[in-house]
Amino acid sequence: MSAEPSTSAAGGLGASSASLLDRSPPRWMLLALLCLALLVRGRVMLANSDSLMKDPDAYGDAAWHIAREGTLGLWQQERMLPTAGRAPLYPIVLSVFDVLPVPIDPFGYGCLHVVLGVATAWCVWRIGLGCGLPPVAALLAAGLVTIDPILLGQSVQLMSETLATFLVALALMLLVATQKSPSLPRSAGIGVLLGLAILCRPALIVWCLLVAAAFCWRAARSHAWAQTGLLLGLLALTVAPWVVRNAHVFGSAIVTTTHGGYTLLLGNNQEYYNFLREGGWNGTWDAKDVYAAWRERQTLIETPVGVVADEAAADRWAYEQAWSNIAEDPAGFLLASVHRLARFWGLMPRQTTPEETEQRHTMRVVIGAWYALVFALAAVGAWFWRKELLQAPLLWSTLLVLSLMAIHTVYWTDMRMRAPLAIPLSLAAAHAVSMLAARYRAANKAAAVT
Repeated sequence: MSAEPSTSAAGGLGASSASLLDRSPPRWMLLALLCLALLVRGRVMLANSDSLMKDPDAYGDAAWHIAREGTLGLWQQERMLPTAGRAPLYPIVLSVFDVLPVPIDPFGYGCLHVVLGVATAWCVWRIGLGCGLPPVAALLAAGLVTIDPILLGQSVQLMSETLATFLVALALMLLVATQKSPSLPRSAGIGVLLGLAILCRPALIVWCLLVAAAFCWRAARSHAWAQTGLLLGLLALTVAPWVVRNAHVFGSAIVTTTHGGYTLLLGNNQEYYNFLREGGWNGTWDAKDVYAAWRERQTLIETPVGVVADEAAADRWAYEQAWSNIAEDPAGFLLASVHRLARFWGLMPRQTTPEETEQRHTMRVVIGAWYALVFALAAVGAWFWRKELLQAPLLWSTLLVLSLMAIHTVYWTDMRMRAPLAIPLSLAAAHAVSMLAARYRAANKAAAVT
């Protein structure tokens, strides 16, 4: 960050300022924020509990199979079969509700998401302090995460974004704390959390590997390998059971899922490229043909553990087809990549029906206005932080943004897949508010003196 006369080197406000942003707020303000997060998330959950009964990505079915059969499975070809098509952590967590003697869904799922949302807000508060934000600005960042429209929307869906965002927030909190006070327990916690993040949202694997690489680079320069070795070892140990299970069931050491090839092919096929060329930028593309071709490759095979769908072979086929399409039509790939980035950073949800209600339209406009404001403030905050973005503790957030952007430039995407980025966006926006307030006060003070 550039040096300013009214700011400290850490990016906080000057010691001479006496504004609210400079003062450490009383504990009741943090407690009030957490109560607000509980109230907001709880109210949204109760108002949308019916949404939690839906299972668009079959996580509920997978959780049921874990509870009953002890392995991750889905209904395929009219039978329940083991699968690696879904990351395992979220259905494992949901399976706890299936072993309870009394059914409590959908409110059990909703309460889980509410707790995770409140915990995420607390983590963001701690991250903000660790990044040099004034205490009230850190509270503002936590508040922005609490009411983020994507996170609110996903909190009433049976999908993994809420858990993934919490794991990212907790990992960032430890990464920021480690910068000031390295320790073996913190390194161990980071390793486990990075492994769990991969098992929750495979798209986070690039971020996790970049974090691990940064620790290796630091250890190579300082010759202090104990903490880095512990981090790498526990990351590998956390992911290992999933890899071993897949090698045993499918004969292939699958680290993430068997869904990646389909997701890559979904965004990189000639039909989709032509759809964009013909002006379908804001339209809805029907992927039924691609899906059918992919499912045809999941033929049933006999393995030492019984009959399974050959998901690994179907995944390899999808990757081969996608990379072939990219090589044969680089212009189409470039067009699709721009479209994916536009969707990833979209301001408002897309119109899903030709005739939407006035309430739905108003909601989309409000969400668009919200993100326009947050993005503008985040851009200003990133500018103030520009000299520190590639240095810890901000480095970890920068790597998160860049890695998810890179993944979703190539793979199929939409707005919800940027859910974990609510954390760095809110931190940058809060930093912008504190810095702009400091400059405003400095300008008023200079005017008063003259």
